[in-house]
Amino acid sequence: MSILEFERNQILLKLARSIFEEQSNLECLVTKIMTEARDLLKCERCAVFLLKTETSEASHLERILERPGRVILNIGDVPSWMREEACNDEDEDNSDFTMRCILCMPIFNGQKTVIGVAQLINKVTMQPFTDCDVSIFEAFAIFCGLGIHNTQMYENACKLMAKQKVALECLSYHATASSEDTRKLIKDSIPSATVYNLYSFKFIDFDLSDMDTCRATIRMFLECNLVQQYHIPYDVLCRWVLSVKKNYRPVKYHNWRHALNVAQTMFAMLKTGKMERFMSDLEILGLLVACLCHDLDHRGTNNAFQTKVGYCWGSW
Repeated sequence: MSILEFERNQILLKLARSIFEEQSNLECLVTKIMTEARDLLKCERCAVFLLKTETSEASHLERILERPGRVILNIGDVPSWMREEACNDEDEDNSDFTMRCILCMPIFNGQKTVIGVAQLINKVTMQPFTDCDVSIFEAFAIFCGLGIHNTQMYENACKLMAKQKVALECLSYHATASSEDTRKLIKDSIPSATVYNLYSFKFIDFDLSDMDTCRATIRMFLECNLVQQYHIPYDVLCRWVLSVKKNYRPVKYHNWRHALNVAQTMFAMLKTGKMERFMSDLEILGLLVACLCHDLDHRGTNNAFQTKVGYCWGSW
């Protein structure tokens, strides 16, 4: 085994380890692979171009890594392209750079689709690239494709995990109350409105337990005669109240108790303030439901905060 082959095998083993060690940063991985290729094949410059997936056109390649110097990838025969590049270099500060030879290799993904091109320019020995160089560089291109594919799979997995986290978070809030809690509330005795001081504009919920807040809410519906008027099944009302409570987030202000206070204020305006004389039963039902649900799933931030962090609903 020649020294070059031994070095090649050692570097390929090193690259194999790097592919599994470096999964989060595509640029670092490609840089490492191409730097090893440049040093092993003794080249002046190297570059990697990746295909833009949104256009899927071979002429639209995005540069990931390039050593000092401007090299543009064109579709066409190499001699004419090199002459064109030589003319362009006359207008550049690095016009002393002469392109003597170039070696390009396609980069494939796991589906054997071309996703980019790896490129080496000028051997420091002033010699052209040999068949051995082509063989070695082909192996590097394969590793480059494996690394890109592996990193993209890792990124996709991270995105899926993030989506799963959001979905689980939504499910934890946007869910119906349990049957056990519903049965318990159905069996509970609902104290009078006087016990909860619901008719007063000085209502305070500090002394109420979480279940008391649900009982007080049901009492408001009973006092307005809405359950009887619209034939609302009592178990449906209990499950709905518990579900609304469950869907409020534990934020400091826009929480379930805030919704209860808003609904109680509306109740006091309707009863104590005599506003119910100007309202139909359907309007009263709509007002109480709206008060209880108006801040459902509130994240605890205002529109100014949403606008500053760039959320699309901040300007709504």
